[in-house]
Amino acid sequence: MKNTKTKKYKKHKQKQLKEILFILFFICLPVGIIGHSSVLADAEIEKSGSTTILLPKKTEPIKEPVKEPTMKDWVLGEWEKVGQREMADKIISCESKWNMNATNVNTNKTFDFSLYQWNSIHIKSGLLTAECLGSYKCQTQKAIEMWKKLGWKPWVCSRLVK
Repeated sequence: MKNTKTKKYKKHKQKQLKEILFILFFICLPVGIIGHSSVLADAEIEKSGSTTILLPKKTEPIKEPVKEPTMKDWVLGEWEKVGQREMADKIISCESKWNMNATNVNTNKTFDFSLYQWNSIHIKSGLLTAECLGSYKCQTQKAIEMWKKLGWKPWVCSRLVK
């Protein structure tokens, strides 16, 4: 008789342990209750009859990080500020096909580089630095400065697109 009670008691305890483990691994851990004391501190307690349930406190949804605009969007946004978005798109598409690594050797033995196809004489003159050639933002600022002084004339493609 004692042996039967012991077996029933062990089975009962095993069943309780299984229930506890189920709660731990399938309810508490995924919800984040265990291992996060701040979650417990902020938890809402809900009682239903004799059962007490810890629910995580409702929080604001996680906001998606602000995406950096693409190179093309950023560049055209800068040109839009001076009313030249459409023409800038045509010029850059013609000059470099929006390729930061575009290069060209001219018949006069000078070179054109990057997005705006800057001629090597602009680098020698100090208008453009090597660091600026690596940055579409810097290049765009320099291109807008040049455009304000000279219009689109410095770019060969200005005579090809309208």
